[in-house]
Amino acid sequence: MYIYTQMELLDISQNEEENEKKSAKQSQDSKRKAKGTVSDDGVLRPVKLSKKELYKAPTVEELNQLKEAENLFHCSILKMQMEELLKEVALSEHRKKLVDSFVQQITDFLQCVPESELDDISWLAGVEVPFLLVPSTAKGKFHMEPPASINLVGSYPLGTCIKPKVSVDLAVTIPASILHPMDAINQRYSRKRALYLAGLARHLSFAKCVGSLHYSCLHGNRLRPVLLLKPPGNDSSKVTLRIHAIPPPDFLKPSRFHPQKNNIRTEWFTGVANTHSEPPTPHYNSTVLGDHLPLSHLQFLSAISAQCPAFGEGVALLKVWLRQRELDQGAGCFCGFLASMLMAYLLSTHKVGKTMNPYQLLRNALHFLASTDLTENGITLAKNPDSKPSLPEFHAAFSVVFVDPSGHLNLLADMTVFTYKRVSTAVESLQLCDKVIKLLKLMYHNLRNFRHLLWKTRQQRYCGRTSIFHGWEHLPNTLHADIPKSCIIVAGGQLDDVIACGIQNHTTGEEESLEVVQSYDDLSRKLWQLKDLPLSITSVQGAHQALRYTQVFPPVPVRLDYSFFEKKKNRLGLVPKENNPCPCYIAPIKVIVHMEGSGKWPSEPMAIRHVKAAFHICLRELLCNQHNYRCHATPGYLDVWKDGLVFRIQVAYHREPQILRESLTPEGMLIYRDNAEAQALELETLHKPFLTSTLHGLQQQYGCFGVVCRLAKRWLASQFLLEDIREEAADLLVASLFLHPAPFTPPSSPQVGFLRFLHLLSTFDWKNNPLIVNLNGKLTAVEQTDIKNDFVASRESLPTMFIVTPNDKKVSVWTKEAPSVQMLQRAVMLAAESLRVLETRLDSGEKQDMRVAFRPPLEAYDVLIHLDSKQVPLLAKAVDPPVNTFQRGTHGGQPYASGGALPVIDYDPVRLYLSELRDAFGDLALFFYDPYGGTVIAVLWKPNAFEPKPFKTSLMNARRVKVNDDVATTVPNVEAILQDFRIIGEGLVKRLELRTEKWVV
Repeated sequence: MYIYTQMELLDISQNEEENEKKSAKQSQDSKRKAKGTVSDDGVLRPVKLSKKELYKAPTVEELNQLKEAENLFHCSILKMQMEELLKEVALSEHRKKLVDSFVQQITDFLQCVPESELDDISWLAGVEVPFLLVPSTAKGKFHMEPPASINLVGSYPLGTCIKPKVSVDLAVTIPASILHPMDAINQRYSRKRALYLAGLARHLSFAKCVGSLHYSCLHGNRLRPVLLLKPPGNDSSKVTLRIHAIPPPDFLKPSRFHPQKNNIRTEWFTGVANTHSEPPTPHYNSTVLGDHLPLSHLQFLSAISAQCPAFGEGVALLKVWLRQRELDQGAGCFCGFLASMLMAYLLSTHKVGKTMNPYQLLRNALHFLASTDLTENGITLAKNPDSKPSLPEFHAAFSVVFVDPSGHLNLLADMTVFTYKRVSTAVESLQLCDKVIKLLKLMYHNLRNFRHLLWKTRQQRYCGRTSIFHGWEHLPNTLHADIPKSCIIVAGGQLDDVIACGIQNHTTGEEESLEVVQSYDDLSRKLWQLKDLPLSITSVQGAHQALRYTQVFPPVPVRLDYSFFEKKKNRLGLVPKENNPCPCYIAPIKVIVHMEGSGKWPSEPMAIRHVKAAFHICLRELLCNQHNYRCHATPGYLDVWKDGLVFRIQVAYHREPQILRESLTPEGMLIYRDNAEAQALELETLHKPFLTSTLHGLQQQYGCFGVVCRLAKRWLASQFLLEDIREEAADLLVASLFLHPAPFTPPSSPQVGFLRFLHLLSTFDWKNNPLIVNLNGKLTAVEQTDIKNDFVASRESLPTMFIVTPNDKKVSVWTKEAPSVQMLQRAVMLAAESLRVLETRLDSGEKQDMRVAFRPPLEAYDVLIHLDSKQVPLLAKAVDPPVNTFQRGTHGGQPYASGGALPVIDYDPVRLYLSELRDAFGDLALFFYDPYGGTVIAVLWKPNAFEPKPFKTSLMNARRVKVNDDVATTVPNVEAILQDFRIIGEGLVKRLELRTEKWVV
């Protein structure tokens, strides 16, 4: 299916109206008039036919069409769909008139290019030359004069141009007086071509018939710039005119561009004299030679098209197939011109018949692509290939070979093996069509087995991808269309287990995230409808990962088991009974509520905090009275217990960050100075809500975005990296894979997305480039260039990992504090190794343990603090969860929508223990932990921690005195530090494992 613009739909509707008028006129002239087809009220009625007309025998033409539909298309519906598709992509008469008019206007204007003698490029007056002038000097002279000729080339005159993106090619011949016979060498021709194109651009910039004008490269080849023109106004989206500057016919001898010849001298390009023979320059040669042949290629294709009536429609179908798979985009792509040449090759070599219909031509072309490897066995359209470069000579110079009718040009010179394999792989997938049809018939006869499969998958419900693959794998062999079991590899869903949320029903997290979003939407609606507020609410924004579907383990609605707890004195909250395991972790879901600006707001930071605390109390009373929600208000936030979830509401005032930056000088002058407090407040109340809403929209556009984020963050957490590459930065890394997927398409499965995340993290040049994540497409190309230039100029003062978004162009707020250079290097190394392990195991075709990529290497750490799993609240979410878990104060059943006592909120003893360790010993060691069920805290002594320091009474924390030669110094008291680890973590620490002895000094 294609998505058309409004103007294109208008074109189609206009064509239909014209056809209806013609058919209506014909029906009036016909002897058989269908009377009463439209009633007086305008309602369409069935045509009334006589009994003779109703049972009239089919004509010969109708019988042939029925036979063709049965033999070629397997069913008449496919034939009708194919015919309808060709009608949709064909250019309407209105569109053709628009194109012809635009081409004629441009042609007339180009005939008036003024002549001028030029010594430099100052005459261009701000128009850029679309060529990289390196080296800066080259021999030759250049002047400007009108084109020698202007001709339409490409798909439009051939009749194979299709919608919705209509591109028309116009070849402008450079006058012979501008060129010199020696221009073939050292880019002289390419530079003159670019200069001539720049001259045309400057001239066309004054044309009223041109709406927009910019440069591009022909299929990504920077040596072949083209000029793109669009008409003004509403017609700008209907056609793009590509202007190609080409040399006169036979200007240069084709033999000069043999793949084994050199046309770029080493001394000229590098400035270093070459003492050896010059290396061949096949790609440069093919680029120059390709400019000589557009007119001859059009003549060749026109002759082939005249011999086969279905040629144009067959090529159109092949182009549609390529465009739907985005194989006709990017550098070295399989473009529409190559599709035409391939079809011409099949016709000229009698691999397809001239009387075949478009569908037959398409099937044969796809079969040829699947069965022929052009990387090994190239093909040629040349009639006398013996007098031209041989196919082995082409193969020695290029990865993929398809020689044009001249015998001198490799049409696939810019195509890589990878791109060609993408095309052939896409074709091979289509070859299963016939087997799928057979499969459907067999499934119809094996309906009982199929129903059993459906019943089984329904039982497992949203076990999702894994259960369906499992059921498919164990179907009888007849349902595999006789495909041998050894040829079937199930490669999907292997990573789902590491982010599975439900233990009993094996959910993958999408349902839990949806429940959270639905409950939030209900709370947001009720907040907007609250009455008796002193100030009105201006916005309610979610600022939690679960609201953008990227929380590794989304909050699950819980129903409390009150026998597990003891009630507090005020009967509002619960505390677990003594000796019970740590209660389940209930994460608060942050919601930012902005209140309207008013003169009632004070201008002092402390007073603003007091007002916000009063709003929290007010909101608590209103929610309790109007909706019976159990709430707990604090000066900084309000916790609301709703639907088995906790929402943490934080009131915000839009001017508070600005007020925090205000300060008075001794002279009484008001100045603004940035500070950490204001930045932290902006991060929580502005940046996080904006990121959440934006990524929520991205999840709606790409269904697997959230799951890829969760896999990525689960891997970061398991490798002790999530505190360095924080959750928001990880979400942006994944977002870049969907917004900037080139040269691929956006990931369509979580597994592929996660592998690409590892590849991005391990291969991106973090030192020399910023990662630009163009959310909502707000950054223009010019802005992105400015960002890169600013990054290079200020690199030393910028964070190690620099991520740019439209709202954060200069600071990189999510990576400003971390990661450090060392931690980023470790992340790159671990990502590369995990990617290698996963790809190896996936390629094996056998069931493998994928969790190995999520198990952290512990050999590099000095001390391991083993924790009591009874006190780890997220133990069930560990990479290797235990078979038996602890009862943590919840039980099954539907949670209450409102009321009930408040649970223990945001209580994770391991996180609190880690915070105390870092406060006490952060200057001596680094502490690492997997927040999702990890039972080990890894300790790494800092490199300079054990260097002796001068004795000072103020610096004796965790240190002991050491006297050498009457000089007192202090060194870390490791034994006491380890003992403190145990004391601080009493009841939580199970044992310490000492891995090294590097503290012995």
